[in-house]
Formats: sequence, structure tokens, C-alpha cells
Amino acid sequence: MPQPPKYERTKDFTVDYGDNTDHNELNSEFDAAASSINKIRENLALLQRDDGKLKQGVVTADSVDPSFIDEISAGVVSQVQGYAADAQASAVSANAAATTAVAASTTAVSARDTAVTSSNAAALASQSAATSAGAAQTSQVDAAASKAAAAASQTAAATSATNAAASATSAGNSATTATTQAGIATTKAGDAATSAASASASLNDFKGRYYGPLAADPTLDPNGNAMDVGDLYANTATGELRRYSGSAWVTAFGGIPNDGTVTTAKLSTAVRDGMIGKVGHFARNTAPTGWLKANGAAVSRTTYADLFSKMGILFGAGDGSTTFNVPDLRGEWIRGWDDARGVDVGRAFGSSQAEMIGPHPHPIRASVSGYTGGNPAVLYAAGDNNGNTQVPGGGATYGVQNNSGTENRVRNVALLACIQF
Repeated sequence: MPQPPKYERTKDFTVDYGDNTDHNELNSEFDAAASSINKIRENLALLQRDDGKLKQGVVTADSVDPSFIDEISAGVVSQVQGYAADAQASAVSANAAATTAVAASTTAVSARDTAVTSSNAAALASQSAATSAGAAQTSQVDAAASKAAAAASQTAAATSATNAAASATSAGNSATTATTQAGIATTKAGDAATSAASASASLNDFKGRYYGPLAADPTLDPNGNAMDVGDLYANTATGELRRYSGSAWVTAFGGIPNDGTVTTAKLSTAVRDGMIGKVGHFARNTAPTGWLKANGAAVSRTTYADLFSKMGILFGAGDGSTTFNVPDLRGEWIRGWDDARGVDVGRAFGSSQAEMIGPHPHPIRASVSGYTGGNPAVLYAAGDNNGNTQVPGGGATYGVQNNSGTENRVRNVALLACIQF
């Protein structure tokens, strides 16, 4: 039979299937399988030629079955025994001839000569028998050596068979392990596919929320679906981050440098630009970083150039050249600018108002002399807040008591007012 082909791997799982499983483990298992198979080939190569026939010297005395050796030995011994029997028969014949020759020597010289000749023939036959016996003994020794060599060959063959069986078992175990790892790889590949599908769905959802940089307001999201409230995109023409309100696109943040890219730094700058001049109240007695106390102080027009560019001298010109004033909100209530609504008519943006109490009546419940009704009469006084008013129709005088406070106010908490620069 021909030699089996050498096992060579054709796939490297790390290179070909780099996203599927623990390829180093698979490579180790397949390397072990390849090693086992190659050892089997090496063992076969010791016994078999490339044309499929057994190599010379493989079948030795120690590799032959003992029964076969016994059979060959029996044949040789049988032949030797035959030669010995023939020699023995010849010796018997020679001895008989010699006896006849001695008996006949007394009767005739010719008989003596014949006896001598027969004796010589007997000697030759005896020598031939001895030679045959020696040859038989030599053959027996050779046969014993052949039997021992055959036994040794059989032992070596049994050892090779045992090694081949062990290699086959190892190869089977490696194949089983490889099959198990392949199953694990298949499971992981399925998990990876599920994760990829989930990631793809998440990406599509993200694309449906942030559209990326666009030159104009879109009419559909990047997936071709209707737009949702809160969807965003970066307008490359205006540098704005725009938001869909549900009916139209509006500016979410402005002032992003229009160079075709949107970065964290640019977004941070845009957000900060939208917060300059914001007023906030803090539960602390010092201004946070990026804020000034709204205490009417004059501050530098250079140091706080961004705030000055937004607010100007609305709350005071400072020294008229290098400083300007921030609003003074200490102890003040903040009122929303009317902005043409008509509630606080004629109010200028950033202006202050003094306190005011609107007109209102004060009811007085009093008992009046001469009144006989069941309940006290209800009279109204027209005097000022601090004076007493004469109640008509009676002999008693009642006054309107003023509040002892110094201002009109609601319940409140004092916090620190600041302005962002």
C-alpha cells in the first residue's frame, strides 16, 4: 500500500478567524493532533517502502512467529534425521561388509582384496555419515538462532504496535478536544453575531438621534425615518448645533467655528458663549469659578472682555474707560422683563423699580352708639394709614392700625447672586 500523505495544517485560526474564539487554544490542539499523526507516519516509515512493500531487514528472526520457526525447524530436523539414518544404515552395511570380508579373507586373496575395497568403501561411507551429522548439527544451531531472532522481531513488532495504538489514542483525544473547542468557538461566534446585531441596532438608534455634520436642515433622519423631538445635527454652514423641536429645526448652541468639524473644545466654547451674562443664585458666600458677585462692583473691561462685549455699560460705565459695572442684585427681587407684553408697561431692560403699594380698601368692624342692630355695623374709613378716622353716626372714634414693618415682602431665603463671565 502507498505511504499516507503528511499532515499539514491549511488554516491558522488566529489569522483567518480572528474574531471567533480563543484561537491560541485551538492552534495548540491542532498542533498536538498533527504531532500525533506525524509520529504514526514515522512508525510506518520504519516498516514500509515508498512503493508499499516491506523494507529489507524488517522481517528478521525475532519478528517471525514462533510457530513458523518451529515448523521450519521441524523440517530441518527431519532432514537431518534422514541424513543420520542413511549414514547409520551405511555404517551398518559397511560393518556387515567388513565382517564378510574378514570371513572371506581366509578363503581367497581375491576375496581379501574385495574385502579391502569394501572396507575402504565403508570408511568413505562412515566419513560421509560423520560429515552429514556435522552438517545436521550446524543446521540445528542455525535454526535455533533463527528462532531467537524471530522472537526478538516479534517483540519489537509488538512494541511498535503498542506505540502506534497509544499514538492513535492520543490523536483521538486531541480530536475530541478539538471538536469540543470547535463547539465552543461556534457558540462564541453566535454570541458575537448577537452582539454585532445589538451594536448595529444601537448604531442605527444613535444615527436616528444625532445626524452628524450637514449643510442644511434635513427632512428625514439618516435611516430614512421621520424625525423625533430632540434629534440633533451640526450645521456646517452656520457652525450651529441644531435641534428638532417637533415642528422645526431650532438652534441648540451657536458660535461653533465653521471649519467643517465639530470637536469637544468647539462645543465647550459654544456652550460657554451661551452662558456669558447668566445670573444665578448660590448657597455659598463666595462666587464660583467663572462667576462674579452681582454686587454692582466696577470690574476690568479687559479681564472680563467677554462679559463686557455682551452687557456693555447697561449697569454702569465704571470709570468710563477701563472698567464697567456689574448689576447690583444684593437684597433685590428679580422681575422678568416685560419685553412689550404690557404687564410692566414702559419698563426699560435692566432698569430698577422702587417699592409701591397699590390702592386698596380697609374694612373696619365697630360698635356705634345708637345702633341697635344684632351685628356690629361695618363702616369704611377714608383716612390715611397713620391717622384716626371719625366714624359717622356714633360717639366713638376708631383708627386704622398700620403694620409695624418697614417693607412689603413674602417669605424668602437669602442667597448669593452672581453673574457668569
